Formats: sequence, C-alpha cells, structure tokens
Amino acid sequence: MRRAEFIVTLAALLAGCGSGADAGGASLPEEIDLAAIQRDGSLPHERAPRGVPRGFDWARGPRVGAGNTPGAFRAATGWGQAFSSGDADGRVVLQLRALQVLVCAGPQRQWQLVQRGPIEGRQFRADFAGNASAAAEHFELQGEVATVAFAAGSAFHFWPAAGRFELPAGPLCGVLVLVQARLDPDSAAGAGALVGLGADYWLDRGAHWDQYRTNRDIAIGRLRVVTPEWRWIGLSTAGDADLQRLRLQGYDPGACRAAAC
Repeated sequence: MRRAEFIVTLAALLAGCGSGADAGGASLPEEIDLAAIQRDGSLPHERAPRGVPRGFDWARGPRVGAGNTPGAFRAATGWGQAFSSGDADGRVVLQLRALQVLVCAGPQRQWQLVQRGPIEGRQFRADFAGNASAAAEHFELQGEVATVAFAAGSAFHFWPAAGRFELPAGPLCGVLVLVQARLDPDSAAGAGALVGLGADYWLDRGAHWDQYRTNRDIAIGRLRVVTPEWRWIGLSTAGDADLQRLRLQGYDPGACRAAAC
C-alpha cells in the first residue's frame, strides 16, 4: 500500500465510518500486522521496564487476566502504558495517536469499533503503588497526536478521553487494542521508551477505582521499543480465526456512535 493510500484509509478508520470492502463495514489499515500482534502475546517484552518490580507477573512479558470472560462486569476500556528502559535519567518524550479498541462479540462473532479518539493520561510510579498519580511533565494534544513527556523511571498511563464503553450483548470472542507510537522527533531526550497496551473490565461506566474490587484487567500486553518512526503496537485476546475474520470481513462501525467514541 502506498503512503497516500494508507493515510486515506487511516483517516477513514479514525472517522469511524470508513467504507470497507464489505457493505456496511470498515477495514483495518493493511499496515497493521495482526499476526505479529498475536505472536506478541507469547513473547517477552522487548526490554525491561525500569522501576517495575521483577516479581510482578507482567514484569517480563504479557499475560492474560480475565480474558474474554467479563463475569459481573458491564463496562470496559482499553488503555496503554509507557516506561523508560535502561538507566538513563532525564525524561522520556514520545508521541501517541490512533488509540482504538475493537470487540468481537455475539453468536455471529461480529467485530465492532467501541473506542477511538483523543487520549488523556497521568504519570504514575512504575509500580503503580497506591494508584497515586500526577500530571505528566508535558502533555499536548494537536489533532490526533498527543506529545507526552514523563520522568525516566516512572510510568505514563493513558486511556481514551471519552471514557469507558458498555460491553456488547452476547459472549465475547476477543478484544483488540491498537495505538501508534514514536519518539518525539523534535526532542533531544535521551531516555529510551517502551509502550504496551492493556484493557480493563469495570462494574459500570461510572465506577470508581476501589483497590481492584470495581475493575479487573482483561490482559496486559507486550512492551515494545519506541523508535523515531511511527509503529503500530497492539494487544489481542482473540483467536486466530476471529482475527482472520476481522481482516477479511471488516467490522461494524456503528458502535462508534456510542459515547466512548
């Protein structure tokens, strides 16, 4: 796919109403490698995240939490997290865009786009102790691109600004979270950056955090090294057949009329 064609396809996807090859559907940009995202679920992080205790069950690699079984939870959200790698001090400066979440659900195993748009986030301790947070050292949103600076050794946790979405009716067959990330080309910051994705179930769209009694993670994805070039990063809890169906048949963009879009 030529660059101009890719930009048009991505713009249609972010608008939520792009036409795909199938009537009433939308398609993912071809540059998203779903097979690679699926493999990431069984591979270690590309580098160790600084400040994350080695005893954490996701410190070395991704892991699935509740997976596709929400139980009593009725809402969810995708999210991302960024860390520094290595021992460099200073700060990490990176850019993020195109955060989106798709869900596969129901007897027809239909994919729907349920979250997309601008992000917001906070700087946390790398071990997330007490869930304490502060504003990032710098956060600027220009169009779809967020430029973020945070202290090396800490974490920047981000999520869709529009908030959580209500889970669709019927059993779930997969959650797919996607984002593009790169190092800020206008910054000389030396600390390396890692970005990974995740998703959480919540009791409902308005539930407050309560020591993990009101939410549970769906999965925590592989941390990938961020470079000066835009890179797609993803997390999937879907099976190979459902991801193949997403690529071939597209998804229903109607859910993008929900508040979370």
